[in-house]
Amino acid sequence: MKSIVKATNLKKIFGKHQVLDGVSLDIQQGESYVVIGPSGIGKSVLIKSILGLIKVDSGSIKINDVEVTHLSQKNLMNIMLTCGVLFQGAALFDSMSVIDNVAFGLIYGKNQNKKTAYTVAGEKLDAVCIEKDVWKRFPSEISGGMQKRVALARALATEPKIIFFDEPTTGLDPVTSASIDGLIAKCVREYGISALTITHDLRSLNRICDRVGMLLDGKIIWEGSKDELYTTDNSYVRRFVDGVEYEAVVA
Repeated sequence: MKSIVKATNLKKIFGKHQVLDGVSLDIQQGESYVVIGPSGIGKSVLIKSILGLIKVDSGSIKINDVEVTHLSQKNLMNIMLTCGVLFQGAALFDSMSVIDNVAFGLIYGKNQNKKTAYTVAGEKLDAVCIEKDVWKRFPSEISGGMQKRVALARALATEPKIIFFDEPTTGLDPVTSASIDGLIAKCVREYGISALTITHDLRSLNRICDRVGMLLDGKIIWEGSKDELYTTDNSYVRRFVDGVEYEAVVA
């Protein structure tokens, strides 16, 4: 199986705070990998580091076998075109319509002509069940759940090898959350896209996960399948699953 993302011994310090202290993970082609851990532990920093939005202090990051930690901005952007991102707040452009948001990366990232870009954008919006009468609306005119689906369509539009999901169901009702999870699972199982997801929602994890890693004290301290998550004797994982503060655990 081919590695799509391989991070090795990533370290990142902000001031005196060591956020990443030797994080390593390996995501395979067509795999859904979920990172869990307490709030404020550095999960978003990990994703942003892999995406090049935050520069790590040391360590290796390979995307599609290309070392990206020392790439120029131009070469890094070319690699990032093989990635899709769904940020926690959807991060749509407020001044653009739904279909313009989805077509944006095709027009300005892949230099496609507008006619082709809008055709592809429409196909992706269909795939995430956004009706045509919504395409010309602005993000402020649609619900939070719709915004997440539009953001997923935008992430899919450039045909990425991997999509990064930062708390994709935060703030959504259970029904909409399940719908978003179903779309994430579809990306992996039907399209063969790899996924790296940050979530604190165990119901969401159960619906999308192949493997899960727990981030704590700057490291992935445990890794296994979603079934193993509930049977492990690792005290930190057990506390997280049971909803108990991890700081109280004695190693």
